[in-house]
Amino acid sequence: MQLGRRGSALSFPFSTFPAELEERQGAAPDAWLDPSKWDRFAQDLLAKVKGAAAEHELFDGCFVGTAMNHRAARYTEIAEQPITAATAAAALRAALVQFRSQEGELYERMMASSTPGSPYPLARITAMHTYRLATVLEEMFAPEAQFFFAKNGVDISGNEIDCEWTVGAFAELAREQ
Repeated sequence: MQLGRRGSALSFPFSTFPAELEERQGAAPDAWLDPSKWDRFAQDLLAKVKGAAAEHELFDGCFVGTAMNHRAARYTEIAEQPITAATAAAALRAALVQFRSQEGELYERMMASSTPGSPYPLARITAMHTYRLATVLEEMFAPEAQFFFAKNGVDISGNEIDCEWTVGAFAELAREQ
């Protein structure tokens, strides 16, 4: 997970692709629905986030959330609007219940927006990114920190930056090819 702030960029190993839940590594498509497997993923990620959070003060100020953070916010219906870290985390936690149970208005709207026949496991990926974002907001940010979740960021000159792909995703794709 990448966090950018004026003058610096930070990258944290908060992966949402554990082998036991990843179809491309042989996991069953519904493995993420297994409560014990999900709990292992959640506890491992929480421990990593808490470890990283202990190394610095809570982030405060204004931030733009892009890439998969934007996607989790979009399906939670909190994207493209100013929101505090605490309010966003609460909304993400409420949405996560729907995504994990695979029912509810947010879940239905998310699935209706998916591309028919897509191999992308939208429900799983969104649930995992939603959990990660909520956890990061709760553990690493001051509750009053301000967020705006958008697909793309803007550099200091006002030019749009496409933030959808991370270096890690690019490297993984390159290895596969």
